Amino acid sequence: MARNTKPASKLQRRLIPSLIVAIALAPIVAAVVWYVNIDVWRPASTVNHGHLITPPRVVESAPLPLLGGGTLPADWFKRGWSLVYAGTPACPPRCKKALYMTRQIRLALGAEMNRVQRLFIVTDHPQQAAALRRAHPDLAVAYADGPQGRAFLAQFLDDHALGARIYLVDPRGRLMMSYPADTDPTGILADLRRLLKYSHIG
Repeated sequence: MARNTKPASKLQRRLIPSLIVAIALAPIVAAVVWYVNIDVWRPASTVNHGHLITPPRVVESAPLPLLGGGTLPADWFKRGWSLVYAGTPACPPRCKKALYMTRQIRLALGAEMNRVQRLFIVTDHPQQAAALRRAHPDLAVAYADGPQGRAFLAQFLDDHALGARIYLVDPRGRLMMSYPADTDPTGILADLRRLLKYSHIG
């Protein structure tokens, strides 16, 4: 039997190149659509409320003097998750609000609160040290004065002003996230709860 050698129709000749182009472009179009809609499709469990620091930076500890005596231990950041705030000795209203917020966040963790510690880095001896200790008995207060203190403080601040942000350090001593000092505390609390749930360290 003779094989059918009928030439392709004009329509077929037009469709074939278009089909090839469509197949080639499909992955690109899919990637663009995914990127544009990433915030819509991303599961809620992967959304962070703060600024994610990528890659995380290891914080080099320093033996800074502590309020009440002693120095900041070399392994302090490896004792748990750390909420860090840096401010001035006067601790103006924004500073007081940030310290109060981190205290309430820690308390709200309930049974998990002991996995979280707080550090207030201050550029000199706080003006109301006694009141600070009464209001925040769990708060470590370190003096970041002199070249060593300024170098330690610079690891957190980057381009941000003193007192502008709250920082989160993981139990491996890595600076992971930061939040505006006037942020909604429920966002920090949600991030911490998620981290504590899935973390086997700290």
